[in-house]
Amino acid sequence: MRQLPQLLLSALGVDSKPEIVVLPGNENYLVKTSEQDFVVKKLQGHTAINTELEGVYRHYLADAKLPVAPYIALTGNSYVLTDGKDRYVATSYTRGKMATPNKQMTTATATLLAKIHSLDFSTMPKRACFKKYY
Repeated sequence: MRQLPQLLLSALGVDSKPEIVVLPGNENYLVKTSEQDFVVKKLQGHTAINTELEGVYRHYLADAKLPVAPYIALTGNSYVLTDGKDRYVATSYTRGKMATPNKQMTTATATLLAKIHSLDFSTMPKRACFKKYY
């Protein structure tokens, strides 16, 4: 079992010792508590600034009722928690499974993309990931 910084667990409101499961990917973890489960990602190769902006976008999309897991504010209004040289973000865990491609899934995906393209992003902050070099 992997240990996560106590500062991070406290920011998530985790008082007792949670079960921590390593997830596939870089350094991703499922933090299981008796009340709520979280997905924690240790940031690698992402700047804190761009990750904060990603948090703004995630909340905008979630507010538009799109299936997006918004970041949890871990310190004040910040989505990124820094512990020494390490940086983390967290979301609430949502149970799911990989879908088998079929016509219904393709239709649902097309509908979702159409909804995304109809949103007004003019008020959103500019992100480096929209630039060619990112």
